[in-house]
Amino acid sequence: MVLSDHFRFEAISAFGEAKWIAGVALVLGFFLFKILGSGTSVNADIPFVGLHLGSVSKRKAKYVSDANALLTEGYKVFKNGLFQITTTEGTRIVAGQKYYQELCDLKDDELSFKGSISDLFATHYTGVLISDDLKETAINRDLTQNMARLTSKIEDEVEWALADQIGSCKDWKPVVMNDVSQKIIAHVTARAFNPDLARDPDWIRISVDYWMDAFAAAKTIKFFPVWLRPLAAKLMAQPARMRATREEAQRLVIPVLKRRLALPENEKPDDMMQWMMNRLGDKAGTPEELHHQAHLQLALAMGAIHSTNFTLLHQFFDLAAYQEYHEPLRQEYREALEKTGGKLTKATLGMLNKLDSFMKESQRYNPPGLTNGRRKTLKDIRLNDGTIIPQNSNIEIAANAVNRDPAIHEDPDVFDGFRFYKMRQRSEEDTNRHQFVSSSPNSLNWGYGRHACPGRFFAVDEIKVILSKVLQKYDISLVNPGEGRYKNTSFETMVIPDMKKEVLFRERK
Repeated sequence: MVLSDHFRFEAISAFGEAKWIAGVALVLGFFLFKILGSGTSVNADIPFVGLHLGSVSKRKAKYVSDANALLTEGYKVFKNGLFQITTTEGTRIVAGQKYYQELCDLKDDELSFKGSISDLFATHYTGVLISDDLKETAINRDLTQNMARLTSKIEDEVEWALADQIGSCKDWKPVVMNDVSQKIIAHVTARAFNPDLARDPDWIRISVDYWMDAFAAAKTIKFFPVWLRPLAAKLMAQPARMRATREEAQRLVIPVLKRRLALPENEKPDDMMQWMMNRLGDKAGTPEELHHQAHLQLALAMGAIHSTNFTLLHQFFDLAAYQEYHEPLRQEYREALEKTGGKLTKATLGMLNKLDSFMKESQRYNPPGLTNGRRKTLKDIRLNDGTIIPQNSNIEIAANAVNRDPAIHEDPDVFDGFRFYKMRQRSEEDTNRHQFVSSSPNSLNWGYGRHACPGRFFAVDEIKVILSKVLQKYDISLVNPGEGRYKNTSFETMVIPDMKKEVLFRERK
């Protein structure tokens, strides 16, 4: 089953499964609902957006179908303030620019990423490993600091994956872009994180499918009130499949770990798996840590593949739609490669300022989500202006409203692939600003400050290699160029590229 069909199948199954479980629990639910209530609360001190829509159910429906309208309205009216919206997971608080730095400065025991993401993925029921000290240390320190040593490995895997997934095509060849891009990302990610399994079809399969089950399970479980979720989780299909996937990951990963434990020090590999093993030291070979590391590899793959794939898919669609950028980007790559002696290095990637700008503009125009920086308050928070955010509130920032703010971006509804390249030419001070990896109050798609995505440095280099290699090897086009760039869809705050659309490839002469 291709990923696009899988996504739709899981979405339909989620609703059907939820209805079936709800039917089983209907009578119990009716009486307990009368006793316990809906659990939805509103902070009366923070203005609410969407009340004109009427009932809570109508506001939730609007959030599912057009969250962007609610967030844009709130941003325009309360740009430097706070506002609330009704979501399928209860009330959320959206913070304006005035509060970004103050929220970033709060300690982790006040404002928690872990708590918020745990709620988002319903980790108590799905078993998804979202937050882990070893994983976070390895990403923040080992992965980011050793990117230069991974560049040649990424290049090698990209070339292999392109040959495997697209291959030779003297004439125009239609490719379902999502099916190709997610497999390329899966292979390249595995080459950096777990190279022993980078070309193992079973590992690639479970790496891709695990997050689909996680997404479907989290959405299904939230159809139910909190008190009914333990029962629902036991009756749902996805949590059982996810447990089976984790067992399969152990079967694949643990033998690799054991082989590495037997290697002499001077033969140890240089990759993410080994860096984590090194940090564990003598504990790396204990049964508990072997299982932990297998789960970590699955969690790393899940995090890297699904988010990077959507970003890459948007950029493929933009490249296919805006062909005027192809030759300038090819020329830039050739010139950068010449400056590094014909060898693709981290320094080469750093010279690709036009490509970097194109990628950043693609993300501005097609963000990973309408909001970002989601956190959960672990205690009542008093802000500097006296506003109190209650404990257990979810708070986030309206990233896409900033993307389309004409006070920040000139002609924000026009795609300008070299927008940020031109901004970096304005002054010496701007030279190192406005990069794809940068986060600022005017660019929130990676988050902000210390809450910004730590894996973005790897993702950006990975995508630069993929796009550069594609542009050098292939011509790329939409199937029907006259119809324009493929439209996105949305679900709540997710911005989803069309996963069934084809892109045409032809080898360059």
